[in-house]
Amino acid sequence: MTRIGVFVLLLLGGQALADTRGMPVTASVPGSCKFGNADDVVLDFGALVPGQGARQVSQSVAFTCSTGTQYTVTLDPGRYPNGQQRRMRGDSGSYIPYALSAAPTSGNGQGELTPISLMLTASIEATAYIDSPVGNYADTVVLTVSP
Repeated sequence: MTRIGVFVLLLLGGQALADTRGMPVTASVPGSCKFGNADDVVLDFGALVPGQGARQVSQSVAFTCSTGTQYTVTLDPGRYPNGQQRRMRGDSGSYIPYALSAAPTSGNGQGELTPISLMLTASIEATAYIDSPVGNYADTVVLTVSP
């Protein structure tokens, strides 16, 4: 190859131009909440023997929310409400009214590694079951924690 050929090759190689661009890299962390294992929660009054008075049971369930996420906990009225009154339905079709509360019902999440303990408390007045027919009584209440 002659000197002119090498010079032409060098000139052609030197004409290549590089280009650079900034490339955005993005992500988002949505506010979310979830129960640890809400399926394990059962509020069981046990045997309601007339004359033994009012009954109260409590159980806690844990949930987490993304850091800084404002949450709200709600309880639906159950499967057999009478207006705002929750009721358990018995084998015979009879009902026993009960009250149910949860605490806390709002707040701010602290992240996946900091669970929040939700205390559920249910109560039955003595007069609510004094004349109830023999049998098993149950209801299902849906717990919701939302951002």
